[in-house]
Amino acid sequence: MLGESAEWLDLSGCASFDEFQGRLRRYDARYTDKVCVVGIGWAQDDLSSIAWYTT
Repeated sequence: MLGESAEWLDLSGCASFDEFQGRLRRYDARYTDKVCVVGIGWAQDDLSSIAWYTT
């Protein structure tokens, strides 16, 4: 579990959708073999300007 968590996408402190997307794009470029992304640490309340919620 600990080794696996090293490849999770840390979204802590994201304050905008642009920052959220930027981190996702950098993650995608680094882990090109991933089929699924596990994002952790994001706070829905900090992204209140987004009209939809991620699932």
